[in-house]
Amino acid sequence: MMKRSLAQAENADSMEPLLFTIREFAVIARISVSKARQMVGNGELEVVRIGRSVRVPRRIVLKLCGVKQPEDGR
Repeated sequence: MMKRSLAQAENADSMEPLLFTIREFAVIARISVSKARQMVGNGELEVVRIGRSVRVPRRIVLKLCGVKQPEDGR
């Protein structure tokens, strides 16, 4: 079994998620889950699909909340 230092464990636990579920996004955006799903279906909300799972990238959530993100040079 691999041992982790206390600092490594604390950093891993405090990391903010890179992807949110539709339900988590709806809670953050203070909209209904059905409205969030409608946004996905209409193409209004950029999502990542992993198999059958649908996730909303953190950068999209922050953008919709009006938080400016540094450009990554892409």
